[in-house]
Amino acid sequence: MRFGKTNNYFSIEAIEAVLKTINLADSIERKHYVILSLLYETGARVNEITNV
Repeated sequence: MRFGKTNNYFSIEAIEAVLKTINLADSIERKHYVILSLLYETGARVNEITNV
């Protein structure tokens, strides 16, 4: 049995609000938008995305 750290999750509305704040005209922010969208849409873990 595993005890300890619990996972915290953002609501759909919170994630969408964050994505809306990203300036897609800036190439760095656009990159961040793609990464965050990929994590959100696929449910992937951060380490899974960094290994791609």
